Amino acid sequence: MTYKNYDHADWLTITLGAQKNVKLSGSATWTPQYNISLMKPWFKSEFIDEMRSYNHPMLALQLGNILTLPHDWLLQADFNMHTHGYQQNVWINCTNPMLSLSVSKDFFKRRLNIKLSGNDLFNGGINRITLYSNRMMFRKTEDNDSRCVSLSLRYRFNVTPSKYKGTGAGNAEKNRL
Repeated sequence: MTYKNYDHADWLTITLGAQKNVKLSGSATWTPQYNISLMKPWFKSEFIDEMRSYNHPMLALQLGNILTLPHDWLLQADFNMHTHGYQQNVWINCTNPMLSLSVSKDFFKRRLNIKLSGNDLFNGGINRITLYSNRMMFRKTEDNDSRCVSLSLRYRFNVTPSKYKGTGAGNAEKNRL
């Protein structure tokens, strides 16, 4: 098996995204980040002596949530998935729902950060693909084994506060114009 360059492959990708900071109470904020994408291919290739169209679109969904709490706590929940569809002459035959959660806390004036994360909690990192190529159909199932729990510690050296004082140094230039 080898790669082959095709004359062209036309794609249309439309993405709609939204993000908002929502003040909950005191110093608590919630930041939802939502994206939805539609990927539509227009691709034709030969398979068993006839031209075949690989035009089925895919829809991708990304849902992110960040919750900032008092006393330097941070909670995060991310969900990603996509529908089945074509990527050129490869049929993606799975939805891959992936949920990741994390909680972190800063200590010692934000010098030390401790984070507990759970990645791919639904074990959705399994890919099922079918490749169509001239006289061959190749099916592959791949388990990325991406489900895990991790604990990380970070220490920041030489933390300096921002030197920006908000003086509006460009105001004189704006007034001049």
